[in-house]
Amino acid sequence: MNRYAILLKGINVGTTNRITSSSLIQFFERQGFNEVSTYLNSGNIIVCAQSDVIDSKISQLEKEMLLTLSLKTVIFVVTSKDIDETLTNVPKSFGQRALENPKALNIYFFKKSIGTLTKGKNLMRYLKNDEDIHLTNSNLYYFCEKGLGESKLTTRVIEKILDIEVTARNHRTVLALKKRLS
Repeated sequence: MNRYAILLKGINVGTTNRITSSSLIQFFERQGFNEVSTYLNSGNIIVCAQSDVIDSKISQLEKEMLLTLSLKTVIFVVTSKDIDETLTNVPKSFGQRALENPKALNIYFFKKSIGTLTKGKNLMRYLKNDEDIHLTNSNLYYFCEKGLGESKLTTRVIEKILDIEVTARNHRTVLALKKRLS
């Protein structure tokens, strides 16, 4: 059995896709996952499963969530190794600022590898003076001191430019998920 973080896109953000943590836990337990827990109430679920089980269930889980819970979401599965790699790749230039304000560093997880980084140049025009980004094949690191609510670089813009589905978690949440996967 392996531990996984399941990140649900767009859960409990604003007035749509509202659900309690206990309902999410019950749903994943009914789907056959073990040791199910949540972190915060924003679509971060920790589960134990065999790797072949998790790989085969993702698209079915998205459909089942829509049918049984009325939740339209995209599921991102993240391993401990993925989290370690993500945290290792935090740009050194973000380091001290991210430690001082971990909520200002937002890490976007990609549904698939983007392959080429050249599309990332088109994201730059959405940045304000106090914002910065760093792009890898599997993550976008976005330092936004004033918060995402003030940003022009929205998830929708990122998805359109990079042509992939993404979900974001702040640095503090990613660090917490790392502990829960250990």
